[in-house]
Amino acid sequence: LNLLDQENKQRLESALQTRRSDTGNGTRSQS
Repeated sequence: LNLLDQENKQRLESALQTRRSDTGNGTRSQS
């Protein structure tokens, strides 16, 4: 896994978590 892939993966997970938080299902918020 190269650096770019890792950054993309982190961004994707962050976006998913943000969306989950917006719907009120996310209990943990990480930035």
